[in-house]
Amino acid sequence: MNLIIDEGNSFSKIAVYEFDNITYFKIADTKNICTIIEKLLKTRKIQKAIYSSVIKNNERAISILNNNLDTIIFNFSVPVPIKINYLTPQTLGLDRLAGVIGANNLFPKQNILVIDAGTCIKYDFINNNSEYQGGSISPGLQIRFKSLNTFTEKLPLIKSDFEIDYIIGNNTMNSLLSGVINGISFEINGFINYYKDLYENLKIFCTGGDMIYFDKRIKNSIFANPNLILWGLNVILNYNAEKNNI
Repeated sequence: MNLIIDEGNSFSKIAVYEFDNITYFKIADTKNICTIIEKLLKTRKIQKAIYSSVIKNNERAISILNNNLDTIIFNFSVPVPIKINYLTPQTLGLDRLAGVIGANNLFPKQNILVIDAGTCIKYDFINNNSEYQGGSISPGLQIRFKSLNTFTEKLPLIKSDFEIDYIIGNNTMNSLLSGVINGISFEINGFINYYKDLYENLKIFCTGGDMIYFDKRIKNSIFANPNLILWGLNVILNYNAEKNNI
């Protein structure tokens, strides 16, 4: 069994894979991950682990993992099963890299666009030679709403009710919703169309917590995979185990 930890600013995803199947999954407050790890070690026959974090590494969590399991602490120097053509790999978000590796594993030797709608919206492309080329990053849903409220005097902050079915907003609240929701939808479809014009047989993967507001607005066939990054981390862990790197 493999233990996969994707640590975020406020919340973390923790999963246990047995071969290709998730047998445990939890979204938890990041401050509680050590307790969860210790419990899993007592109740599951876990052999290997991979730890990935977008914040400063949790040294206590890493110590628990290293003392009990064959562990990979994921960073840009860890070997991966794709070629990276990014000019500054040391600045590449580990979640972006894990996402394209997961997608490439599911559809090897295909042109793939991965769209991850979270705090930021990330567009990442890997070609049919398994070469990661890079992509784009734009503000996510909450950032846009907060920016409109912060940098103006009278526009309100919208926190919920993101499901809309109109373009023309008939009041300020609806106009804000239309601008942000439809703006992101047009952006996503625009990026997809751009890549489809350049690369034949393009596969499109969508993931991230905010994708639920946009997946039905995408005018192309997509593969929705909420656990794509976890799967990519699992692929990286198995790859390094096969290479005897842990």
